[in-house]
Amino acid sequence: MAIPALPVLFLQVALFLWIGLSGARAQLSGGQIEAHLLVDDRPRAAGEPFLVGVRLEIENGWHIYWENPGSPGAAPKVTWTLPDGYTAGPVLFPVPHRFDAAGFRSYGYEKEAILLAAITPPPGGSVPATLSAKVVWLVCAETCVRGSADLSWKTGDPSDPDLIRKAAAALPKRVAWPVETLYDSATREVTFGLVDSGAVQADLAKLYFYPASPGITDSAAAQTVVRNGQSLMVKTQGASGFAGIFPPETGGILAADDGSAAWRIGGPALQEGTVAESASGAEKKGGDAPKGWGYWLQRPLIVSCLAAVMLLIALNLFGVFEIGGSLTGVGADLTHREGLAGSFFSGALATLLATPCTAPAMGFAITYAMGAPIGIAVLIFTLIGVGMATPYLLLSAFPAWIARLPKPGAWMETFKQTMAFPMIVVMAWLLSVLAQQVDSEGFFLGLLGLVSVAIAAWIFGRFGSPSREELTRRIAWGSSALLLLTAFQLASRGAGQERPVVARDVEAEIAALQDQGKSVFVDFTASWCVTCQVNKPAIHGEEVQRLFAEKGVAFLEVDWTQEDPAILKVLQKHGRNGVPLYLLFSKDKTEPPKVLPNLLTPGLIAEAVQGGPRAKEKQEPKELGLWAALGGAFLGGMILNLMPCVFPVISLKIMGFVAQAGEDRRRILHHGLAFTAGVLVFFWIITAVLLSARAALGA
Repeated sequence: MAIPALPVLFLQVALFLWIGLSGARAQLSGGQIEAHLLVDDRPRAAGEPFLVGVRLEIENGWHIYWENPGSPGAAPKVTWTLPDGYTAGPVLFPVPHRFDAAGFRSYGYEKEAILLAAITPPPGGSVPATLSAKVVWLVCAETCVRGSADLSWKTGDPSDPDLIRKAAAALPKRVAWPVETLYDSATREVTFGLVDSGAVQADLAKLYFYPASPGITDSAAAQTVVRNGQSLMVKTQGASGFAGIFPPETGGILAADDGSAAWRIGGPALQEGTVAESASGAEKKGGDAPKGWGYWLQRPLIVSCLAAVMLLIALNLFGVFEIGGSLTGVGADLTHREGLAGSFFSGALATLLATPCTAPAMGFAITYAMGAPIGIAVLIFTLIGVGMATPYLLLSAFPAWIARLPKPGAWMETFKQTMAFPMIVVMAWLLSVLAQQVDSEGFFLGLLGLVSVAIAAWIFGRFGSPSREELTRRIAWGSSALLLLTAFQLASRGAGQERPVVARDVEAEIAALQDQGKSVFVDFTASWCVTCQVNKPAIHGEEVQRLFAEKGVAFLEVDWTQEDPAILKVLQKHGRNGVPLYLLFSKDKTEPPKVLPNLLTPGLIAEAVQGGPRAKEKQEPKELGLWAALGGAFLGGMILNLMPCVFPVISLKIMGFVAQAGEDRRRILHHGLAFTAGVLVFFWIITAVLLSARAALGA
């Protein structure tokens, strides 16, 4: 018996990819850097924050990067694993240095860098018995290598508090200097006016300004610093694409080249021994943040996996592979039972067939249910089942309508394939979200993962069908499984290349604009938030922007695409755990902000800005969202009957009702009710599975 060569080839390719990826992963923690976890475990008052540090000892000739690398590069990232109740502050980087490598001028560190963070215990707590951290870095010389280390510390291990205190003392001093920006787009010359009120007495020729955000200045360009009254004027070249706006929330560091002094303007810092509550470049596992849909979409690995699911659904609808043939055969045996039992199992089978088609019809309702209390989630899925069963009930009550249904034919295959394109659109949207969460290398790895998924689906469909010989099928199944594992490895590695999150003090930004005599319209948004994108034309339209200019309203956008506990804290302060949220702050700081509805129109925004009735702001967004989810669930369930998975079943099953009942209208209706019961029971089973998965993931 000849074995087709192609499955064997792909098995070899899958094994090669799997082994290669595993080997590459093992080499990430190579010898260029030694990492150590430091803890200041000196006795202190209960509940008092304590400092921890990640010490990176760098081999000669190699370097790592600051939060703004200045050139192609990436800053180290630290992920903490802490006991319940403990919270991690931002990662605090030491003052960077400038160095030239591979034709670029970069900002970063050679020989050694100590990254600090403050850990806040719960009330009455102290330094825990164990701490863990995962550190990921990019280290470069003539080439660049990704590295990582899993670090842990337990009571009794060396802690070196003196080294931590020394590193903390070397951090730049936090200052609140206003920054004025002058930008000539023709010459790309930019001047930053740092209003220090004469505080800096250092040699101006030795000062250098490091913007914390990439894309502000050309790191290779020279800088000159001169004094103009109460301000320091830093002149340099703007980066290509710089829009002339300096982000005060990220700020930068003004430092003397001889290390004698440094000042941090904006961004994270230790301030008189206190701990900033925002996070930048660090995250805590096991926190108490609510696990809504936005929580999961802030995680690149989840976004990559959802994109892979959309791709698989599209390929299935295109006919690249088929699944469920055996299940359908088992279900068919059950549906041919006599009496009401056959109708019950027909409903269950129809629900099973419908599950691949749920995404385009009920995305919003399912999304809402996955973040809602158990009772609401059960109600939503029940309404989906009722919506799906409604046409069957109507046809069983009025069997004469059956003749009006379209007959099965070739149009059904065309319709099925057409439904694949919305899946491709959703996948593209998810990839646009991923592109904002990870760097270019991580995004490329995510795309490679999707290619691996597509190859796995093709092999499964081409060589794994029941018509193939058993050995061929097994080889195809093995190849597909290994390629899917490879895809997950690629997605996991890509998700580890997250872009650094720059902490924002949103309330301070709002207060600063109010101090300038302005009202403030705040748009809490995220790229994965569909409602946010729907509202953008209303917010950014000419009518609203002209009104903002006339009324002196400043516009502030707060992007929550990536997880940021500081933004979540502000959202929770206003009774939300997610976006969108639209707030209008008055010039008067004593007045509470107006809360606008989730769905905006230019008229609603104008009414709020012009001081109209406050009735709109009293609407409960959660109630509006709940009613929208309930209505969407019922309508989505009805639309499921038009999906290619389910539509052919309608006329065939109703004809079965008629045949079984001997055309007795009451008996036909009983069969319709039994069918509905089968639909609902299966949807309740799906609900139980999804809620169990939600609870497990949340834990």
